[in-house]
Amino acid sequence: MLVFARKMDKPTATLLRAIRDNVRKHKKEQLFGYMVFIGGRNTQSEVELEKAAYAFVRKNGCTEVPVSALGDPDGPPGFLIHDEAQITVLMFRRRKIIVNIAFTAKEWNTKAVEKALADLPKLLASK
Repeated sequence: MLVFARKMDKPTATLLRAIRDNVRKHKKEQLFGYMVFIGGRNTQSEVELEKAAYAFVRKNGCTEVPVSALGDPDGPPGFLIHDEAQITVLMFRRRKIIVNIAFTAKEWNTKAVEKALADLPKLLASK
């Protein structure tokens, strides 16, 4: 599971903790979660974004979830993260994307976390 996040807010913290908990719960299935914090158009320093991301992860007790920071607001090359996507969740198995869901800032809230993870059983069941 790979998540691209633009903000470090309460719903994102809820998602981060849910990823941590699901990775623990589905260790046997080798579920892996990773979160990338993406800077905005005015991001001055990727280093500062990275420091903020690590502090956010520590504050939420999720240091076992790998995180990184990327100053490029478009995300990594080839991923085509939409400008309006606050959160983008990709679930894949053996290089095949099974779930690709994104939320705008207006849609992203704590309740949307459930929707973001709704297809997790599909990921765990696929072969």
